[in-house]
Amino acid sequence: MVTIIILLALWFIGCSVIFFYYRNAIVTSWREPVLRRSILIIESDDWGPGPPDQAVALLAIARLLINYPDSDGRRPVMTLGVVLATADGEKIRGSGEYHRQSIAEPLHSPLLEAINKGVDAGVFAVQLHGMEHFWPPALMAASRVDESVKAWLEQAPQSATEELPSPLQSRWVDASVLPARALSVVEIRRAVQEEVSTFQAILSIGRINTHSYYIHCH
Repeated sequence: MVTIIILLALWFIGCSVIFFYYRNAIVTSWREPVLRRSILIIESDDWGPGPPDQAVALLAIARLLINYPDSDGRRPVMTLGVVLATADGEKIRGSGEYHRQSIAEPLHSPLLEAINKGVDAGVFAVQLHGMEHFWPPALMAASRVDESVKAWLEQAPQSATEELPSPLQSRWVDASVLPARALSVVEIRRAVQEEVSTFQAILSIGRINTHSYYIHCH
């Protein structure tokens, strides 16, 4: 009996010490908001200018989600990490300088229409994933020394960014050579402002009161 009392006392003292040192984290976790029901979150990235079959895929996903409401009539929602632009290979070949082609160009209208249909149906929530899924100056520098990157540019804007070397797929570093180099704060701020304003213009920010919009930093 004495042994049990001693063990309980040690346990109580140990718990008290832990609470004293980690009380802020414990209280914060205890007060964290929770949902009454279990939910399923579906997230997806990299929807943007590229392979043309994306529009067909998104329409099929939207139809699927619409067909499965819960007991309250609420449909599943999938977040779309949207890339706003990619390289315009033809213009780059003609000038030797970087040119982008945005998702608002006529070539990509089926994709933009598919995104907007899903948003209007309440089954897509749009996230800003970035202007391009690479840092353009880094891409151009790499294309001068890497044949695979040069070949990728030949197929742009319908080439997938996943086909680029992994380091070049990062938006916020210069990975034209490794180890990657940090971008300046000025460059990052300028790019972020441009991305946000472009995102708002293309994806109808006026609907922000009825649909959720997020910014995703990659």
